[in-house]
Amino acid sequence: KENYDGYLFPRKNYINNNYYLKYGYFYPDYQLRLFRNNESIHYSGLIHEQPIINISKTKKINDVQIIHNYSHSKYSSFASYKLFIPYINIESKELTKKNISFFYLIIKGSTIFFENFYRCFIKLKGYKDKYFGFRAALLYAIYKGSVYYYTAIKKLRIKYG
Repeated sequence: KENYDGYLFPRKNYINNNYYLKYGYFYPDYQLRLFRNNESIHYSGLIHEQPIINISKTKKINDVQIIHNYSHSKYSSFASYKLFIPYINIESKELTKKNISFFYLIIKGSTIFFENFYRCFIKLKGYKDKYFGFRAALLYAIYKGSVYYYTAIKKLRIKYG
Protein backbone atom coordinates (compact mmCIF):
# COMPACT_ATOMS: atom_id res chain seq x y z
CA LYS A 1 0.00 0.00 0.00
CA GLU A 2 1.35 3.41 -0.98
CA ASN A 3 1.49 6.12 1.66
CA TYR A 4 1.91 9.62 0.21
CA ASP A 5 1.12 13.01 1.71
CA GLY A 6 0.81 14.77 -1.65
CA TYR A 7 0.43 14.29 -5.39
CA LEU A 8 2.13 16.36 -8.07
CA PHE A 9 0.64 16.87 -11.53
CA PRO A 10 2.45 18.22 -14.61
CA ARG A 11 1.16 21.57 -15.85
CA LYS A 12 1.14 22.66 -19.48
CA ASN A 13 1.80 26.41 -19.70
CA TYR A 14 -0.01 27.60 -22.81
CA ILE A 15 1.18 30.90 -24.27
CA ASN A 16 -1.48 31.10 -26.96
CA ASN A 17 -4.48 29.10 -28.10
CA ASN A 18 -2.35 26.41 -29.76
CA TYR A 19 1.05 26.25 -28.14
CA TYR A 20 2.40 25.37 -24.73
CA LEU A 21 6.02 25.59 -23.66
CA LYS A 22 7.51 22.09 -23.71
CA TYR A 23 10.98 22.81 -22.31
CA GLY A 24 12.88 25.04 -19.91
CA TYR A 25 11.30 25.73 -16.55
CA PHE A 26 7.86 25.40 -18.06
CA TYR A 27 7.21 21.70 -18.67
CA PRO A 28 6.75 19.54 -16.85
CA ASP A 29 5.94 22.24 -14.33
CA TYR A 30 4.81 19.92 -11.52
CA GLN A 31 2.17 21.40 -9.24
CA LEU A 32 1.07 20.05 -5.88
CA ARG A 33 -2.70 19.76 -6.18
CA LEU A 34 -3.77 16.96 -3.83
CA PHE A 35 -2.41 16.59 -0.32
CA ARG A 36 -3.38 15.34 3.10
CA ASN A 37 -4.89 18.03 5.25
CA ASN A 38 -3.37 17.42 8.65
CA GLU A 39 -1.48 19.34 11.33
CA SER A 40 1.93 18.21 10.03
CA ILE A 41 1.45 20.23 6.81
CA HIS A 42 2.74 23.81 6.98
CA TYR A 43 2.53 26.54 4.36
CA SER A 44 5.32 28.73 3.06
CA GLY A 45 5.93 31.36 0.42
CA LEU A 46 5.12 35.01 -0.09
CA ILE A 47 3.82 34.40 -3.58
CA HIS A 48 1.61 31.43 -4.37
CA GLU A 49 1.84 30.07 -0.84
CA GLN A 50 2.26 26.29 -0.94
CA PRO A 51 2.11 23.50 1.60
CA ILE A 52 5.54 22.20 2.55
CA ILE A 53 5.64 18.44 2.11
CA ASN A 54 8.71 16.22 2.18
CA ILE A 55 9.43 15.33 -1.45
CA SER A 56 9.88 11.67 -0.47
CA LYS A 57 6.25 11.69 0.66
CA THR A 58 4.94 12.91 -2.72
CA LYS A 59 4.16 11.08 -5.93
CA LYS A 60 4.19 12.41 -9.47
CA ILE A 61 1.06 11.56 -11.42
CA ASN A 62 1.63 11.80 -15.17
CA ASP A 63 -1.74 10.39 -16.34
CA VAL A 64 -3.49 13.70 -15.64
CA GLN A 65 -2.19 17.11 -16.67
CA ILE A 66 -3.12 20.59 -15.53
CA ILE A 67 -3.74 23.15 -18.26
CA HIS A 68 -2.62 26.71 -17.55
CA ASN A 69 -4.76 28.89 -19.79
CA TYR A 70 -2.83 31.29 -21.99
CA SER A 71 -5.06 34.21 -20.98
CA HIS A 72 -3.17 34.15 -17.65
CA SER A 73 0.29 33.65 -19.15
CA LYS A 74 3.17 35.93 -18.27
CA TYR A 75 5.04 34.60 -21.30
CA SER A 76 2.64 35.25 -24.19
CA SER A 77 4.41 38.49 -25.22
CA PHE A 78 7.06 40.90 -23.99
CA ALA A 79 4.22 43.22 -22.93
CA SER A 80 3.25 40.52 -20.41
CA TYR A 81 6.21 41.62 -18.30
CA LYS A 82 3.87 44.06 -16.56
CA LEU A 83 2.20 41.02 -14.95
CA PHE A 84 5.44 40.40 -13.02
CA ILE A 85 5.43 43.84 -11.38
CA PRO A 86 3.25 42.92 -8.36
CA TYR A 87 5.49 39.89 -7.71
CA ILE A 88 8.64 42.01 -8.03
CA ASN A 89 7.20 44.46 -5.48
CA ILE A 90 6.38 41.69 -3.00
CA GLU A 91 9.77 40.01 -3.28
CA SER A 92 11.61 43.33 -3.18
CA LYS A 93 9.77 44.36 -0.02
CA GLU A 94 11.06 41.23 1.72
CA LEU A 95 14.58 41.68 0.34
CA THR A 96 14.65 45.29 1.58
CA LYS A 97 14.28 44.00 5.15
CA LYS A 98 17.66 42.26 4.85
CA ASN A 99 20.89 44.16 5.43
CA ILE A 100 22.26 43.80 1.90
CA SER A 101 24.47 46.40 0.23
CA PHE A 102 23.54 48.25 -2.93
CA PHE A 103 26.52 46.78 -4.79
CA TYR A 104 25.67 43.24 -3.77
CA LEU A 105 22.12 43.73 -5.05
CA ILE A 106 23.39 44.94 -8.44
CA ILE A 107 25.87 42.07 -8.79
CA LYS A 108 23.34 39.48 -7.59
CA GLY A 109 20.69 40.85 -9.96
CA SER A 110 23.07 40.38 -12.88
CA THR A 111 24.21 36.90 -11.88
CA ILE A 112 20.69 35.69 -11.13
CA PHE A 113 19.57 36.99 -14.53
CA PHE A 114 22.30 35.05 -16.37
CA GLU A 115 21.92 31.94 -14.19
CA ASN A 116 18.18 31.73 -14.85
CA PHE A 117 18.44 32.45 -18.56
CA TYR A 118 21.22 29.88 -19.01
CA ARG A 119 19.44 27.20 -16.98
CA CYS A 120 16.05 27.72 -18.62
CA PHE A 121 17.12 28.29 -22.22
CA ILE A 122 20.32 26.20 -22.53
CA LYS A 123 20.53 23.57 -19.78
CA LEU A 124 16.82 22.68 -19.74
CA LYS A 125 16.61 23.02 -23.55
CA GLY A 126 14.21 25.95 -23.77
CA TYR A 127 15.79 26.64 -27.16
CA LYS A 128 13.71 23.72 -28.50
CA ASP A 129 10.65 25.95 -28.07
CA LYS A 130 12.40 28.33 -30.50
CA TYR A 131 11.29 31.96 -30.26
CA PHE A 132 8.65 31.18 -27.62
CA GLY A 133 11.26 29.46 -25.44
CA PHE A 134 13.68 32.35 -25.87
CA ARG A 135 11.04 34.91 -24.92
CA ALA A 136 9.87 32.91 -21.88
CA ALA A 137 13.42 32.30 -20.63
CA LEU A 138 14.32 35.95 -21.12
CA LEU A 139 11.17 37.23 -19.39
CA TYR A 140 11.68 34.91 -16.44
CA ALA A 141 15.37 35.88 -16.13
CA ILE A 142 14.50 39.59 -16.31
CA TYR A 143 11.86 39.09 -13.62
CA LYS A 144 14.31 37.35 -11.27
CA GLY A 145 17.00 39.98 -11.83
CA SER A 146 14.51 42.83 -11.50
CA VAL A 147 13.78 41.89 -7.90
CA TYR A 148 17.37 42.74 -6.99
CA TYR A 149 17.63 45.82 -9.23
CA TYR A 150 14.37 47.24 -7.89
CA THR A 151 15.54 46.63 -4.32
CA ALA A 152 18.83 48.43 -5.09
CA ILE A 153 16.91 51.42 -6.45
CA LYS A 154 14.74 51.49 -3.32
CA LYS A 155 17.87 51.46 -1.14
CA LEU A 156 19.26 54.46 -3.07
CA ARG A 157 15.99 56.36 -2.60
CA ILE A 158 16.00 55.62 1.12
CA LYS A 159 19.65 56.66 1.50
CA TYR A 160 19.63 59.76 -0.72
CA GLY A 161 15.98 60.70 -0.73
